[in-house]
Amino acid sequence: MLYSALVMLKKGSQEIPKAVSPDPLADRLKLHGEYFDNALNRKVAYKVTGVYGGFGMMVVAGVISGLLGIGSGIFKVMAMDLFMKLPLKVSSATSNLFLLVLTPIFRVGVSVILFLKEKDYLYVVITSLVFIILLLGLYLGKSFD
Repeated sequence: MLYSALVMLKKGSQEIPKAVSPDPLADRLKLHGEYFDNALNRKVAYKVTGVYGGFGMMVVAGVISGLLGIGSGIFKVMAMDLFMKLPLKVSSATSNLFLLVLTPIFRVGVSVILFLKEKDYLYVVITSLVFIILLLGLYLGKSFD
């Protein structure tokens, strides 16, 4: 974490990475995008590079997270920022997407499968209702955005 903090401080107030040459794999996967930056008061387009390095770092982050039982968000943000040259705002928003949206969805889905294997149908019904409410909440939250 100290290394990540030092690298972020070294970057200073640089909002957008400069001179990023797009990766052919990023082109194929359509990883490039844009977002509206309130600080700059304009849309910012960004290109992704270093897909293999970012993927490798995220695998290492997952292994460290699994072995030590810690969150791997700091490593993922660092991988997207340093290896893939994503703007920091995009990196942290992507990390939050996984943390706040995809993790609960997968957790509920795995719970339903495990309860079905155990033939514990009451918990299957309860967990399925939680899953439906979770998806409904995600849909409604997006529609009010």
